[in-house]
Amino acid sequence: MSREAAIAFLDRLKEDAAFRERVLAEQDIAARMAMINDAGFDCTLEEIKSVPEVMDDQQLEAVAAAGFGWWDKCCIA
Repeated sequence: MSREAAIAFLDRLKEDAAFRERVLAEQDIAARMAMINDAGFDCTLEEIKSVPEVMDDQQLEAVAAAGFGWWDKCCIA
């Protein structure tokens, strides 16, 4: 499990609309995390939630500018 995998997951979530829709369609957090891990992202919910702590200001602005509203949906536990 790694923070790098969490960052890679969030990058794909931002860039791949079909993937984002599949992930966010799953309401059960355990099933959502299983889906994320099955997609090859070996990370935990805690690691995903910690990603903003390691992002620089430019990366955080890019996430906010994406405007998908996926961050809160992704990290609801």
